[in-house]
This record gives sequence, C-alpha cells and structure tokens, in this order.
Amino acid sequence: DETPLEGDYTLTFTMPAPSTEGVRSYTGPQEQNGVTLHSLTATPAAAKMDLQVPAEGDIQPKVTTEDGTLLKLERGEGTHVDENDSNSDYRWTYYFDTVPEDCRNVTVTVYNIVDYDKPDGYEVLAEFTVPLS
Repeated sequence: DETPLEGDYTLTFTMPAPSTEGVRSYTGPQEQNGVTLHSLTATPAAAKMDLQVPAEGDIQPKVTTEDGTLLKLERGEGTHVDENDSNSDYRWTYYFDTVPEDCRNVTVTVYNIVDYDKPDGYEVLAEFTVPLS
C-alpha cells in the first residue's frame, strides 16, 4: 500500500572518512617451496592476501583462524609477474571473509591440486602462520 506524501524532501547521507580503525595487517615476505606470502590485511569488511606462486600447477589457498574456522574465499585475481613471460611466477590477490576482531593470528595454507576428481587429490605446498597487528 503506497501513500503519496505532499511537499519536497531532502535526503542527506553522511559518509565516514577513510580510516584504519579495525585494520590489522602483516607484511612479509615469507617464502616456502616457491610460494611467497607478501602481505595479508584484515579489515572489518574482508581479508586481502597478496601471494606469489610458481606458474606451473594449480593451487588453492585457505585461511583459517586460531580456533580452526575456515574463512570463505570470495575471489582471486592474478597475473604473471613478467607479463611477457608465460613461465614466470603468478602473483595473486585473494579476498576472503573478514577475520574476527579478536583473532590475532591466522594460518595460510596453500595446496597444490594434483587431481580435481579425488577428495584427497591435493597436497600441502606451503603453510604460514601469520601474525596480525
């Protein structure tokens, strides 16, 4: 049911200024088996990870909190480090669900996928403990 309102109305929106409140981050690098974790930033809206991996193979990153909660991977965007060389490492930016406010460390596990058709068709390629401050 709609009721028309007489007169003129003005809507006012207030946008907060950019802030670092609630932002926790880690800046590396950490390297393991050819995988380099450059950074991880946890904001109130999402977690953003910068990861470099060898060009060959398929990988799947996972981020877990201190209590073992798996953060949902929202999306990833990647490109070759050297755009003129298809064999160069791949640099990925991944976005995950937000890290809970009270979580001070996360674990980043990078899996090498060896067989998509098998439930155990992956192996741990690298694992990093990441302190957030």
